Amino acid sequence: MAKSLRCILDPFHAQKKNPDVDLLLYNLYTPFLWRSLSAANPMVRINASSILARTFPLRNPNLGSIHLKEVNDKTVECLSSLLNDNDHKARVAGCNATVHILAMTWDALSVEDIRNLLTIIIIKHAKDASSSAVRAQAVNGICQLLDAPETHGVLKPLLPFLGDLIHDRVEKVRLATVKLLLKLKKTKGFKYYHTVPSSHLLSRLAAEGEQVKSTTGPVASALTELLSNSFFPLNAVPSEQMRRTLSFLDNDPQAARVFYSNIGYQLEIRSVSKLIVLFIKTLKLAVAKDVKDATANNKDDSFSTDESSFDGTDSQGEDTESDVDIVVGSNTKLMSEIAHNMLTLLNSIANDLEDPENEGCFDFIQQEIRSDSILDICKHFEAKSIGGNFKALPFTSSKNDCQRICASLLSCSRFVKVDDRDGLRQYLFDRLEAYSKLPATEWNGKEIIPYLSVFFLWSMNRDVARSLSNSISSLFYKDEDIVFLPVSEKSNRGKRKQHGISEMKQTPDSFPNLPGGLSIEIVSTVLRGSDSSCLLIRNSLVSCEESITMLLNALEKATIAAEEIISGSTLVNCHEKDSIELILSACEAFGRLSIHKEAYKTTTPLDLNPQGRSLLSWLSKRAIPSIISKLSSEDASSPFKNLNLSRISAIGTRESASPVPLSPLILQPPRRRSNVSTTPSKVDTSFVSMERQGGRYIVHNHAADTQKALVMVIALLKSAFGLFGDWLMVGGQGGDDIISNVKEWTKIFDCAVVGVDVKMELLPSYCRFVAIIAHTCSDISLLKELFNLDFSQQGNNCIEEFMEAGFKYILETKTEREKRFSDVVQILVNNLRFPDESEEEISKLEEFVNCQKVAVKVMLKMVTASKIGLVALADTLSQNLSKNNAQTSSVHDKLLVLLLDHYKDEQGVFGELKESVFRHITSKCVTPQIFQSIQNVSRDEIMS
Repeated sequence: MAKSLRCILDPFHAQKKNPDVDLLLYNLYTPFLWRSLSAANPMVRINASSILARTFPLRNPNLGSIHLKEVNDKTVECLSSLLNDNDHKARVAGCNATVHILAMTWDALSVEDIRNLLTIIIIKHAKDASSSAVRAQAVNGICQLLDAPETHGVLKPLLPFLGDLIHDRVEKVRLATVKLLLKLKKTKGFKYYHTVPSSHLLSRLAAEGEQVKSTTGPVASALTELLSNSFFPLNAVPSEQMRRTLSFLDNDPQAARVFYSNIGYQLEIRSVSKLIVLFIKTLKLAVAKDVKDATANNKDDSFSTDESSFDGTDSQGEDTESDVDIVVGSNTKLMSEIAHNMLTLLNSIANDLEDPENEGCFDFIQQEIRSDSILDICKHFEAKSIGGNFKALPFTSSKNDCQRICASLLSCSRFVKVDDRDGLRQYLFDRLEAYSKLPATEWNGKEIIPYLSVFFLWSMNRDVARSLSNSISSLFYKDEDIVFLPVSEKSNRGKRKQHGISEMKQTPDSFPNLPGGLSIEIVSTVLRGSDSSCLLIRNSLVSCEESITMLLNALEKATIAAEEIISGSTLVNCHEKDSIELILSACEAFGRLSIHKEAYKTTTPLDLNPQGRSLLSWLSKRAIPSIISKLSSEDASSPFKNLNLSRISAIGTRESASPVPLSPLILQPPRRRSNVSTTPSKVDTSFVSMERQGGRYIVHNHAADTQKALVMVIALLKSAFGLFGDWLMVGGQGGDDIISNVKEWTKIFDCAVVGVDVKMELLPSYCRFVAIIAHTCSDISLLKELFNLDFSQQGNNCIEEFMEAGFKYILETKTEREKRFSDVVQILVNNLRFPDESEEEISKLEEFVNCQKVAVKVMLKMVTASKIGLVALADTLSQNLSKNNAQTSSVHDKLLVLLLDHYKDEQGVFGELKESVFRHITSKCVTPQIFQSIQNVSRDEIMS
């Protein structure tokens, strides 16, 4: 309503300079405006402040200057009141009104009044910790005042007080501060770095890349615009541009990464293309200098042209020569930053390069980014990474830096001309073939992924998927099994088998078949990796129905092998020591790939697919009963003999950022076209550290077959807990079916085998799964099984740490927190106990807590540490006592008495506990102990 009325009255406000209109407004607003500015309702004050700003000065034009001074004084008084208002919205409105009045009628107020008002805005509002809106409005208001030249003299010494807001925790405040700096940059007589020093700007720019989800966010983009002339001046000669660029990359690489992530979207494509060419020429120059230093007697003239044309001129000045001293191949850190940012710039203009209007820019880039150029630089730094004969100079060569250089350059091969790719393609084939000949212990998926990503950039994803599928199928090949079934194959079983075998034969021009173990390592790395190469490959695979189906068909054979191992069958071609690990890794990849395929769809909700339901049923009805039956038979046979399970039985030993659970599925995925326009969200990693500490397998090579079969089941259960937990975290459905099946899985906790601690092995993953179920499905029924577990024989300090992490995650809910505490406490109270009839010996709350089972003890500590938990615990105990249950009344009565005694000195908590007792306990169930604990309360009051 207020906004609509202002729209009607604004034409009158615009004609305020007309004496008749001015008088009309005075007669209209005077009766109620001043009173409204001090009204009790904050919305009335806010709306009144807007009218005050539009009608200032609210005067009678027929009266003299004395009347005008009274109006001004009254206005300043009202503005000061609004600026110091208790309501943050009123403070924002007061700031807005003050800025509007000062900007329009700066000379109307006295110098003292102006100073007082600005002091409140700049000193007080800019530091208002209670409201980010107040801080943002303070900055925006000062930015608006800069439009009035008469304000500059007063504002100039005050602006540095706003500089700290560049690091504000709220993005809109930081963005307002950067916009203020941009305004200062364009305003004559001001230097933005006098308000915020350059070192703080670079620190903020780097922080925007680390602490914010996107490096191209609004603050990072605005900072890039602010600093663009400093690090890439458009009007400077190329040598000066490159000098500043190299200095920036060398001194502050983190900030430079964010800068070049945004600069490509702000400059013209011609300028970005020139910078990309300068980057590739710099890499060539560095390699030339490195080679020249290594072979001093053989000067390489082939790079002399590049060196002389480095700055786009015929020669370089003396200053430029000294500036490029850091441009040597031995400075691998700088070289990796150059290569990375060159790739970033290329990706930022990739779509624009496809426009026919920018064909000239594309040709200009392709003249430098050639197949031979990429090969020369990659070979050089590959040699350095394995210890080539290159002098270190003042820099330290890093193998990781060399690998990053090669990865970035290979990703740039997307922009190489199609008819110029043959040499690079053959080089990649040779590298893959050489890598496949290495011992399995030297395989590292992270090193080979950049080479594979090139083929996905060239739209060869089907060729790569077919090669990986054939390799994996051959690893688990059996005579009676189908090796590989392409999506398009419609013939009978015999023909499919023959077709699969023939496809495994490599033709001269086909993608090379890699060893099965290496192929599994590649797929696992792609599924758990977060770098750009892994994301590219993963998205390409999931978006292509044919590619993902080929891989799922091949990986399915590992799940069949796992089932045979658990059932005790003989596994053909799987007697090597590392075969079990490969099976588990393949099962992991199978489950993860299925999850990614389903989550990649845009259809909502995400229904649990047949593969997931099959896994649930398989574990509940076949795997778990099978191992329980095996443990009950002393003469059970198994193919596990002298296998080294140390890698799969010790979580944390694998080289990965976070342990990924294994997840076998046993049915072929449905062959239907998926919607590939979105990708799944990143799942929660709150329990990664807990899971890292979880593996404590003590199974050795000389262990019995039954032990090792149990290890397989444990690994599969860890896989399932992780898989279905992640499925629920990305919004997957089917929580009820998952919970009902998990309750069947918990039967394995009762299995006892010498050398295998089932409870300790499954505890981290089970705690994580229980916490995820509580958050996503609001179901805490699985806590009951956790409370029943007895860890008295383990004596491991990590147990409490695992449980505390899970319980903390369960209780951290933003909605219905009291209900969550109440539900948890109900389960907790039902598991309380007095061990060894020690009731009379317990006199303190701490002693009572320590005599409980581990899970009960940990939860009891967390509940009693929270006021909400204490009240819920007292309520539940009191309610149970009011029911007069003889089996539990003793322990509940004891705990309630101990709580009252423990918190008797804390009046607030003690009062809450007493109120709980009075609400639920009747005179029939008041025990002497409770009566004695509630001091200051008469017996008659309790009875009443």
